Amino acid sequence: MVRYFLPWWPSDYIWKEWRIDDDMTKQPHWSKAYLWDYLPDLLDGILVSRMAVSLRKVKTLRQDIRYSGTILGDSGAHSYRAFDQPPFSCQDLLDFYAQGQFNYGMTLDMVASPWVRPGGLPSNELERRLQLTLTNAEICLELCDRYQYPFQLLGVVQGWDAESYQRCARALVQMGFEYVAIAGQRKLSLIKDAIRATQAEICNADRPIKIHVLGTGNPHILPYYVEQGIDSFDSSTWLRKAWLDNRYNYFDVSGNCHTAHRATRIGLGPLDVDSLEWATSITCPCPFSQDLGQQILLFRGHERNTRRGFHNVYQYYQLLNAHRTL
Repeated sequence: MVRYFLPWWPSDYIWKEWRIDDDMTKQPHWSKAYLWDYLPDLLDGILVSRMAVSLRKVKTLRQDIRYSGTILGDSGAHSYRAFDQPPFSCQDLLDFYAQGQFNYGMTLDMVASPWVRPGGLPSNELERRLQLTLTNAEICLELCDRYQYPFQLLGVVQGWDAESYQRCARALVQMGFEYVAIAGQRKLSLIKDAIRATQAEICNADRPIKIHVLGTGNPHILPYYVEQGIDSFDSSTWLRKAWLDNRYNYFDVSGNCHTAHRATRIGLGPLDVDSLEWATSITCPCPFSQDLGQQILLFRGHERNTRRGFHNVYQYYQLLNAHRTL
């Protein structure tokens, strides 16, 4: 069954004691609460990037965020995509996973896609990035064998077309990886090509190899993941659209999306809020919708916006479950 990992960022929390009447305020005695504090069985795991947490803070990450579930780590290559080299070493990355008590960790990669810089990347630079990804994968594998790190290592499959993805996957299979992670793409057609290319190499292996898909969770691709037997994927799209998208901020299990009212354009008195024409009636049973009611459709401040994002993740997981049980 395909597993869903939610990419986590240190700002992905709400204040437990906050209420609607508090609006944009915060009290010093308030405590942070996370999605799993309210819905402990919602996720299959979380993804934590090396770029999101320092090596010093990761040592107490599980205790700080009160998370006992499965953690998948990655290097955060998308965050340093404009660099010529990763900003840390393979050893640093593996120590990060180990000290954070991660269950899985990905190799140190470089994004090998033309869109990482304005004007694209020349073919020789794309190839250099792919080869650096493979070199680092081999180093990470050797370090894991030498120091017996307590997590499973995933080799990252980079590329820019089906052929380059297949070459990368072939090299990782030959190295001995039993779990690979396909770097995400903006086009669903290309990520499907990458999956097919990787599966072609896995079919030639003498052992079962699992596939994770990085950062691609468009609702339209979920049936494909289930059909193809993808083992896991991660996506934070529905969470972050709650406050980053200009139009699509609130989702339901059918995939319908609605625009939240920008509170900066209206007052916040009871009459002002009550007189709004809401795009939909709030009937979701999640604790965030039940707590805020129609005001979950109000685009205002960290507390409302993050709660709306948590609602979106809840609905996204229901949508995934619907496909998994077909």
